[in-house]
Order: sequence, then C-alpha cells, then structure tokens
Amino acid sequence: MKRTPLSIPEVALIAGTRAALGAGVALLLGDRLTREQRQAVGWTLLGVGVTTTVPILLQLLKAQPDAADGANGAESAGASRARERIAR
Repeated sequence: MKRTPLSIPEVALIAGTRAALGAGVALLLGDRLTREQRQAVGWTLLGVGVTTTVPILLQLLKAQPDAADGANGAESAGASRARERIAR
C-alpha cells in the first residue's frame, strides 16, 4: 500500500468535498424538500463535491513518487540485496 503524507488542512479539505458530494446525493434521493428544491441543492452539492475532488486527486497523484524507479521506499532489504547481486 502506498502512503501519502497529508497535512491536517488537506485532510479537512478532502473530508469537506466528500461530505458535499454525499450530501448532494442524499438530497437527490431524499424527500424532505420539494422536488425542485431538492434537485437544485442536490445537483449543486454534487457538482461542488466532484469539481473540488478532481483537482485534489490530481494533486495527490502528482505528489506520489514514481513506483517504477523504486523511489517509493517500499523495497525490502532482501529485495535490495537481490537487486545488487543481479547488477554485479
């Protein structure tokens, strides 16, 4: 599993966007408001959740080191020794 360090504000931003997305879906499926009100608020929250999640996701993916160069630090000591033996 890859680990990406996140600051507390980043985690809060991610949680907020996911909450907006979930609230939008809940309003679209609920029946407390009139149909028009529910659709207006629901689609707005859904749109806000999606449009704010995509840039955050892209930023997180760009911040992760490329696994192809072995820069992720996940290689075990045994695998590292085996790689050195092969290279000799």
